[in-house]
Amino acid sequence: MLSRRRVVIALLAMAVALGLALVVRSAFHWAAPGGPAREAAASASAAAHPLSEDQLERTVAQMRDRVKTNPKDAPAWAMLAHSYDMLGRYVDASASYTKLIELLPNDPQVLVDAADSLALARGRRLAGDPLKLVMRALALDPKNLKALSLAGTEAFDRKDTAEAVMYWKRARAEVKDGPLAEEIDASIAAANAMKANGGAASAPVASAASSASAFVAGRVSVAAALKAQMAPGDAVFIFARPAEGSRMPVALMRRVASELPFEFRLDDSMAMAPQARLSGQTRVIIGARISKRGDATPRAGDLEGLSQPVAVGTTGLKLEISEVIK
Repeated sequence: MLSRRRVVIALLAMAVALGLALVVRSAFHWAAPGGPAREAAASASAAAHPLSEDQLERTVAQMRDRVKTNPKDAPAWAMLAHSYDMLGRYVDASASYTKLIELLPNDPQVLVDAADSLALARGRRLAGDPLKLVMRALALDPKNLKALSLAGTEAFDRKDTAEAVMYWKRARAEVKDGPLAEEIDASIAAANAMKANGGAASAPVASAASSASAFVAGRVSVAAALKAQMAPGDAVFIFARPAEGSRMPVALMRRVASELPFEFRLDDSMAMAPQARLSGQTRVIIGARISKRGDATPRAGDLEGLSQPVAVGTTGLKLEISEVIK
């Protein structure tokens, strides 16, 4: 799937080049189990020069200064929200979107991007307020591709396969061909399979080529000696990275510390980039990190645990967060 990070970094780079003349428009789909995850903006993403994390941090600082000077600066609020998104700081992103909605209450893309970020801040849960924002977006723009995709995902999560298929078919009508069309078709097929099996199917695959055995599952806990160093609201990131070569995660999920210990399952639906998926690996290292800042970048003071290399398809992995990052 095309990761939300790659596309939004490209959009941010283009927005910087244009001097923030327009409100940044997100062209990615929420990369969560249950829905298609590519967008037509892929070519723009590949062409744009990506922003580094340091550049994103500088952008955050600059935009915060701008909104302090002018609280009605909608492009700055949009840039701030998207920058927070790219840093994995979804709670901060949601707060920025709230301000942006006050300025642009009838902009469907702002509403659906806000729904996206809020759902991620709540552990990928679309039910409730995120869905209300999606419905507001669809009322304003019934053909909004991202809103249709998210609405289908939420329905699938409720096991309402008929509603999920309805929304995804509407999304499919807006896409003529290409990888996105294939992934929407795969999601529709998975929903129909769930219906045929009486609701006993797994979430739609990220693409028709995804391997059913491309996952790692287990349980993560925190060492007793470190429990006093974490807060219930701290973000917990579970990730898989290649055992050799690149350290870029091929799967990433987010939970909160109050849920520890918990079971996890990493698969292709959690890929951060289309060319870097769990199914493309033979052996991976699984890691768990408790982040004080709420983003996925390791920093001094974060708590972490890493496994030895394990085979893709491993189940029952026991992973303990037992070290403090220096």
